[in-house]
Amino acid sequence: EIGLVGGAGGAQSAAGWEGPCPQGPGPELMAALEWMGGLRLLDLSFNALGRGAETSRLTACLTRLSNLEELNLSENDLDAAAASALGQEALPLLSSLRVLNLSYNAMGKAGGEAVARGLDEAKGLRQLDLRYNGLGRDGSAEVLRLLRSGRHDSLHDGVLGGNTDTRDAPDADRRPA
Repeated sequence: EIGLVGGAGGAQSAAGWEGPCPQGPGPELMAALEWMGGLRLLDLSFNALGRGAETSRLTACLTRLSNLEELNLSENDLDAAAASALGQEALPLLSSLRVLNLSYNAMGKAGGEAVARGLDEAKGLRQLDLRYNGLGRDGSAEVLRLLRSGRHDSLHDGVLGGNTDTRDAPDADRRPA
């Protein structure tokens, strides 16, 4: 199994690459991802990957990871524009995806809906975590509607908690009490 795990302390790969993860989607991290086409697990949580245009290179790299089964981008301050790019450009190409964690970001209703639409081709998706993203009650309901109307017969665990209370807004303390 090939995997890459990154966090505030650095990144390691079963394929042999290791080193510090730069703040944001820096050239070192993107260069490593570009040659890891066989990657099956990618954990870039807690990396402050950023918002909107800053994540375009990450999205481009993800489109090349056709074997990816698990993707964790939690706690990265991803906004609606970043989530929309991910949903429109990368997720439709990740047909092998089984687990997706985008919790504790700032994608809002529009970003959540874009992610749900982008997952239509991920027929084998088993776990989806969108907790604490500021989706709101309407956004959470729409994400559920989109997922149910798609091809997600294998979805066993969809987590949307913390998206309906104003205390859970992206700029608030997003950790549950």
